[in-house]
Amino acid sequence: MVAYISGYGPAIAWFDVDLATGALTEKGSLAAPQPSYLALAAGHAYAVSENLNRVAAYAIAIASDGSVTLASHTPSGGTTPRMFALDPTGRWLFAANQGSDTVVAFAIDATAVH
Repeated sequence: MVAYISGYGPAIAWFDVDLATGALTEKGSLAAPQPSYLALAAGHAYAVSENLNRVAAYAIAIASDGSVTLASHTPSGGTTPRMFALDPTGRWLFAANQGSDTVVAFAIDATAVH
């Protein structure tokens, strides 16, 4: 099992999880522009960057080491994106921009968020 962690820092990190003890062992990290929230779905991690007003998709190497690489990024459609949610079908990502009081829907395909 692999755990992914972000939170206003300079990176998204991934860790091996020992299921018996709950211990985490860092496997790697990828520099990312202040990923404040993170969600996982269908081989991708999605993050918002509040300071840069961006939404990003990161591909997860599920079959190998669980590492992440940037797949795409796009403007959040407003300012200060704070929260987002994936719809149950995995086809849409909704971002709430607190600074501009807007909610924007982004289409998700196999490689990107648009």
